[in-house]
Amino acid sequence: MVDNPNKLALARLEKLSPTQFKKVLLIYEVPNSEIPQAGTKGEQEVAIVEYACQKEGKQLTKLLEVVNEVAPSEKIKKNGPDLRSYLINRTDQKIELRKAINAHDKQHPFLCLIHGDKYQCHDRYFDRLTQYDLPDLISVLDDNGIPCNFIPCRFHKGVDTVHQEILEQLITFSEKLGCFSDDCSGIINTIAKEESPILFYASMCTKDWSQSGGIKLVQEFIKFWADWSLPSNNHLLLICLSFTYIGEPTSFLDRLRKKIPIDDQIRQEFAQLKFNKFGVNGIVLPELKNIQKQEVEDWVREHLRSYLEIFQLEIEDIFKSDDKKTMEDLVNKINPILKEHCT
Repeated sequence: MVDNPNKLALARLEKLSPTQFKKVLLIYEVPNSEIPQAGTKGEQEVAIVEYACQKEGKQLTKLLEVVNEVAPSEKIKKNGPDLRSYLINRTDQKIELRKAINAHDKQHPFLCLIHGDKYQCHDRYFDRLTQYDLPDLISVLDDNGIPCNFIPCRFHKGVDTVHQEILEQLITFSEKLGCFSDDCSGIINTIAKEESPILFYASMCTKDWSQSGGIKLVQEFIKFWADWSLPSNNHLLLICLSFTYIGEPTSFLDRLRKKIPIDDQIRQEFAQLKFNKFGVNGIVLPELKNIQKQEVEDWVREHLRSYLEIFQLEIEDIFKSDDKKTMEDLVNKINPILKEHCT
């Protein structure tokens, strides 16, 4: 893992081909006087980073953005072709997460609520988040992205057991790191010693909500993390709660009374959810929604530009009956094309 932006920038530059490196020099516009013209590529890489460090902190960020622009496909290739179809537009979520994480102090957990219906491929969104989005948002360089640890809480048991279930899962996690503590303080100290960001996530659905306490379930999940304080601020501890809308059948009487569907009631609750009310930093991300034709075309131009001609006709065919598609439907249609033409 890379533990600071300087090392991250150097590591990214080292992976560039000579041609890509020249493009970075051109786009980033480093004065010739700052670069040893007769030096090796390694000496020039160091010189660029030193130049960026002389400027404001934003310069290192700008340098990394230029590198990502020059070699955008590297991370996609490392994660395999099956992930590429899940990189279709989730820009709104990434933008909001970027702003929230940049404002976060890292001495406390950061909570994130992710929500969408059952056709939006929540699990694969986490693959995208940990392997692609988050490494672009924070100083991480690792072939496997950020470790993602699932907390399999059985939320249908009710609000009274939520804290104990989370604690039991964290104890199991800390034991893998060589810590055999059964209280939060020991687990916190273990996590603080890790040199990389850590992500925990739990999964909940409409059925859990209906059977076991509604918004109180979510509130208890948030409250568990309220007293956590990390003794150092060297990395991010991200806690995600993934909520899946699965709908529930409505009775004739409910329809007659024009009762708001349960999923829409939950959406209203999330719109009003304030993490700081519980003393926690957090965000409710924009809902994962169906994807438009233009967004698929933009995805091809960004990640598969050389295959644009092949995809144009396929995209027309995919959207001939609907102007939007679920992520699940898109993936089922796009993966065969990737397998045939883009391996």
